[in-house]
Amino acid sequence: MKLLTYGVDGSTRCGVIQGDAIVDVSSLLGVEHPLRDVQALLELDSNIVAKLKDLLDKRTSIATIP
Repeated sequence: MKLLTYGVDGSTRCGVIQGDAIVDVSSLLGVEHPLRDVQALLELDSNIVAKLKDLLDKRTSIATIP
């Protein structure tokens, strides 16, 4: 799993690369406010990476950005 910060609509967001697309981490986690970067993600929880892996494995339909 590769985490990244990407730009969209003049701001930055945290995402994860899955295949050749980006999954928005805020949408995946169901958080109310967009996470601005990877640092903001890592500050949420010490086990956040494991939680992301679990969510990615369980989701069958995930909105992605090419």
